Amino acid sequence: MFSSMSVASAPTSSLQQREVEGEELDAPVRSSLPFLLCLLSPTLTRALYLFRLQWLDLRKPSIDTHARLHEPINLEGLPSECNLFDVSSKKGVFVAAGIDAFSIYSLEALETLFTTAPRSTTSPLLPIKTVSLGERLVWIKFAKEDSVVITSTSSSTIRIFSVEALKSEQAPQPLQSFPSLPSAIISLQPNPEALPSLVLILQAASLSLLDVDSQTETMRLEGRYTAATWSPKGKQVVVGDEQGRLRFFGPDGSEKGVALARPSGLEGDYFGELVSFPSLLLIRS
Repeated sequence: MFSSMSVASAPTSSLQQREVEGEELDAPVRSSLPFLLCLLSPTLTRALYLFRLQWLDLRKPSIDTHARLHEPINLEGLPSECNLFDVSSKKGVFVAAGIDAFSIYSLEALETLFTTAPRSTTSPLLPIKTVSLGERLVWIKFAKEDSVVITSTSSSTIRIFSVEALKSEQAPQPLQSFPSLPSAIISLQPNPEALPSLVLILQAASLSLLDVDSQTETMRLEGRYTAATWSPKGKQVVVGDEQGRLRFFGPDGSEKGVALARPSGLEGDYFGELVSFPSLLLIRS
């Protein structure tokens, strides 16, 4: 079950809850899906299905045309919390993870392939660059206004690459590397707007903010939080705790307002995932 909550600008404001029941849209990333749908995370894909947003126009430019990014990879051993694909329309590129490497591709080249390839065919899409990391890739995201790509591997080691270097240099090296974190990363979310250098990192026993410019941890909250997300403008962090409450924190770690009790009728004892939209918080329990 999904539950949507209308959120006012102040975290202490009351919530208006709307529960939506029905079949989820099971849409793993497949190159045979429409061009734009390939670029959506599973969570956002389900949200679009449930709320039937009108601004998204999906068109399939060619019948049964597939783009193969690389050979099939074995997904066994990957944690349930991971992200292996991300897109930057601002930079005109997208990134896709392999087993121990990732590649950066041109969106224009992908669109050209879909519009020119013969129907009912599978064609390879050549990457701009492939970067080997030497260990299993678990997270990959664009960050800092899409100027960098941030990766995390099975050892929870974080590396940050310049997008321009990935596009132009023969052997791009990380701008920064952060040593292995003490436990697996449950969620890795770059700040969407207000504080672009900050990255939210949720682990089993803590939530922290990492500054990719200063290479420092600017905030840490000890405790078991089950889900976390940025507010739409990136000025606050919204977390779900083990008591099923929603709590709001500033980037300095100070709690804002009061915790909101678990909505009545919400299935599950805790929040499994939080996704924020302007004036809307999507909750998966």
